[in-house]
Amino acid sequence: MRRLVIKLGTSTVTAVGGEPSPILTAYAAICATLQEAGWSPVIVTSGAVGAGRGPLGLTGKKLSLVEKQAAAAVGQSRLMETYRQHFDGVGLTVAQVLLSREDISERGRCNNARQALEFLLKAGVVPLINENDTVATAELKFGDNDLLSALVANLIGAERLIIMTDTGGLYTADPRLDPTATLITEVALITPELLGMAGESRSGVGTGGMASKLMAARIASEGGVRVAITHGQQPEQIMDLVAGAPIGTTVLPAPSRRDSRKSWIAYGVVPSGRVVVDDGAMKAMLSDGRSLLPVGIRRVDGEFDAGEVVQICRADGTEIGRGVVALDATDLQRVIGCTTPEVRRRLGGEAPAEAIHRDDLTMTAVEV
Repeated sequence: MRRLVIKLGTSTVTAVGGEPSPILTAYAAICATLQEAGWSPVIVTSGAVGAGRGPLGLTGKKLSLVEKQAAAAVGQSRLMETYRQHFDGVGLTVAQVLLSREDISERGRCNNARQALEFLLKAGVVPLINENDTVATAELKFGDNDLLSALVANLIGAERLIIMTDTGGLYTADPRLDPTATLITEVALITPELLGMAGESRSGVGTGGMASKLMAARIASEGGVRVAITHGQQPEQIMDLVAGAPIGTTVLPAPSRRDSRKSWIAYGVVPSGRVVVDDGAMKAMLSDGRSLLPVGIRRVDGEFDAGEVVQICRADGTEIGRGVVALDATDLQRVIGCTTPEVRRRLGGEAPAEAIHRDDLTMTAVEV
């Protein structure tokens, strides 16, 4: 069965007042049709916080972290019960899967999540995935479910990711503000200029905007996934999309696929610190595919152990990559700017020559 991830935002999932939207009936029917056509659908759903606002009297205000956690606790069960009722009506079983950033960041837990999803899909169950907002902290949140949907698509080897939103795709300007805005139907490469066209959420109920959807599309496309961004109030378009119809904005799979481990390094882990490198090291990594050596490092920020993931930045602070460090922060500070013989003299003959080996290194810059 071919795999498909459908991301539903809060503005799609919830109606006015925060109650789960009746449109979920249509999504249930679409998922049944998808299974009949040989697809295994997965839904990444927002809406728990929105569904919990009303019962807690938290409508019409910006929520604190603890209020969001409480609203998610109340709203998640209401949301899942609504999904269950609609999917029962078309003969499908659903499964609630709540993930935290740590479930993706820790390699063992990430593999456990993959195995659980694999079992559910083989059993014909439709996983309903959401961030575990009740226990997530601000520092360890995905930020929005756009990122989560891309990570899930790569995790399960999905062929397609369809992001259903409150606009019909990516426009040259916000169509709600500029009547001359035109739809961009196909994107081969997500550039800084494209990201500049995008904006924050204007629905007032979600956390993401078009920029977050484009970044999610970039992550998924680097894993070989074809991504579509289209309107959440038109679920019938999903069947046309999987048939190849040009609807909304399509982001094509990247020409070269990033392998699963390097994708995990690039996007799945919250970095523990960062290293700032000089132009020579940057060129060696970007153009020549070389490891990062201590001689090319100019500064080390943060406290981290060997084996943790750090950001790699150029002098102006722009991230160009991420990697698994072979040395902890203390040792790396001792060998900043050192050649390999000097590293060995300072740290001992068994010290690794590379700060980050090329096999543990992945570049993330859209443009440098």
